Amino acid sequence: MAEPIVLFPYDPAWPGRYEAERSRIVASLGELLEGGVLDGIEHIGSTSIPGMRAKPCLDLMARVHPFLLEEERIRALRALGYDYRGENGLPGRDYFTRGPHEVHLHVFGFETEHWTRHLLFRDYLRAEAGAARRYEALKLELAERFRDDRAAYTDGKAELVRGLEGEAYGWHVRATGFAPVERAAEELAGVGVPWMVSSGWALELFLGAPSRPHDDLDLAVFRDDQLAVQRHLSERGWRLDRVVEGRYAPWRAGEALGLEVTQVHARRDGVFMDLLLSPRRGDDWLYRRDEGISLPLSRARMSARGLPYLAPEAALLFKSRSSQQGRALPTPRAKDERDFARVLPQLEPERRRWLASALRRTNPAHPWLEPLGGGSQPG
Repeated sequence: MAEPIVLFPYDPAWPGRYEAERSRIVASLGELLEGGVLDGIEHIGSTSIPGMRAKPCLDLMARVHPFLLEEERIRALRALGYDYRGENGLPGRDYFTRGPHEVHLHVFGFETEHWTRHLLFRDYLRAEAGAARRYEALKLELAERFRDDRAAYTDGKAELVRGLEGEAYGWHVRATGFAPVERAAEELAGVGVPWMVSSGWALELFLGAPSRPHDDLDLAVFRDDQLAVQRHLSERGWRLDRVVEGRYAPWRAGEALGLEVTQVHARRDGVFMDLLLSPRRGDDWLYRRDEGISLPLSRARMSARGLPYLAPEAALLFKSRSSQQGRALPTPRAKDERDFARVLPQLEPERRRWLASALRRTNPAHPWLEPLGGGSQPG
């Protein structure tokens, strides 16, 4: 028989329970930077909200690479007392439980939006007491109505949870603004070589205002400037790791990275930057995945708010070909589709023509070609 739903007063011991469980999981899976698979682990759910009544079940969320977890990692968690439940109704998740409802462990990869969604929901309820009270009041009402029906209890929260998630996204965007790219510019001040904000943040700069949360910050630097960037960031205390097929190795001082390395991850004090190594020829920016596609650097490198960024047509060209676990996906990710839809109305005809012609060269059947209106092959 299923356990009845009982909401307990907030227990100050819950954070300590989380820290103890976190330590066990980190020891079992290993840190990604040290040869393991774990990139991060967080306390989520109602027990992570100070002052909130909750079922005394810890919800933990981990992000790993590679995903799905390999069998040896699943065995390691089983040795800690966890039962493996597969995705358990949520695609893109590896789900584990310990005890009837002692700990729930939700494991995700880098490509899912679930990580950001859960963190923003938690942080919003921690920051906004009114939102937390609304959520708690509904939970108490549902627990009284559906004491012995966990499915009905969960379904009853769905509408409010969706609404709170929307509020959390807006709250985060307003509170964050362009702060991440402004901090990056401060770190790169005086580097002496050109660089550009890339990917989603580049599109935000083009549009003039942030529109959504971002999991990371991509910065494009030219491959032939890599050692200047390495020296500059190393002197400022950043840890630099080269990335090949998702595996990390320290980027040694003075080591010139070959073509097999296309990105370097920079970390310091919990801040992360993804350095993308870009080719160029003379005064032209080259598309890394097909160097037959180019843009004059004077057009590829734009500026807004004093911040250099990659032109939107070039940023969208990268987004047109999404990948997961190193494999190309048949269609762009949902967030890339949304970015394209937002940016398209603001693209001037010349930028549309360039992107369309680039897509015709790289993927003649791409779904973005029709709204772009076609084009000729790029130079």
